[in-house]
Amino acid sequence: MNRTPSKYHFRFSAVLLMFLLLGLESISRAQEVWVEFTSPDKDFTVSLPGAPAHDSLVTPQKPFTGQKFEAYFYRNNSDSFNLIYKDLPAREGTPDTEMMLAEYERGLLVDGWLIVSKVPLPDGGRQYESLMDLPGGKITERRRARMQSRVYFCGRRMYTLSAMSKDAVTFTLEAPRFFASLRFLKPPPDPPVSRRQILSAKEAIAARGALKELRRLAAAESIAPSYDDYVKLLFAVTGEVDDYLADIRPGEVKEEIGLALAAYQDLQRAWNTTRGLLAMPVIGYEPQRTLILKYGIPIDRRGDMPLMDFEGAI
Repeated sequence: MNRTPSKYHFRFSAVLLMFLLLGLESISRAQEVWVEFTSPDKDFTVSLPGAPAHDSLVTPQKPFTGQKFEAYFYRNNSDSFNLIYKDLPAREGTPDTEMMLAEYERGLLVDGWLIVSKVPLPDGGRQYESLMDLPGGKITERRRARMQSRVYFCGRRMYTLSAMSKDAVTFTLEAPRFFASLRFLKPPPDPPVSRRQILSAKEAIAARGALKELRRLAAAESIAPSYDDYVKLLFAVTGEVDDYLADIRPGEVKEEIGLALAAYQDLQRAWNTTRGLLAMPVIGYEPQRTLILKYGIPIDRRGDMPLMDFEGAI
């Protein structure tokens, strides 16, 4: 049998190779089809590798405590591209961006990220490079996740972009394209300012009564009660304040009194984590994690394990 390749075989091979190359080119083009997303407020646009999902949540983190933030994200098997923005409450004064960056860094630490670099950008943003040990296997063999993030401020709004990969060694090559695609189109709208609430005579009496009860808790700090004595006082004051709040309409006054009472209740939760022989207020556990972010509680980094600073909590 003659095994010498014929012209037909060569032509068939050439056609097959051409189809393979065209197929690879079409796949490559399909992978390069990014989606341009414009925010509902029309204040920015950004491109992602695919149509983003959306989530709207309330953050516990200071100074945005209780504020809603909007998250848009695209994820595949190994990488994640995220854009989050949140508004400061509408109050007088210029936002303290350095303080907000410090709280952002605190949040990274509490989430388990180790910040390895942070640099200012020519466009006014701040870029972070962070690593995280992933669970599983021996400590020396654990894989590390890697994240690049950028933070921008515009008006009273804070924007955070981040690109994450589960494997720090094979970090996504698409991060520069994602970051470079951000365009600010116009200043974001100012958050609504709450109207000053006018109380009725009955509501004013209730508000003064609630404040008087709260001052009992404030006074307790000067005499340094035991944990058990503080809990008894807290329960008594909580009952009284709740009764007073029932006579006040929803609004600024009721909300602020409720937040003050919640702060004293959170102090009891923080205090409870430091009690007992096995107490270990590690920052990655609850309620420490939420409390640190909510109140900006200092973190003690002097040991091998970052801990919540209880004196700072008080």
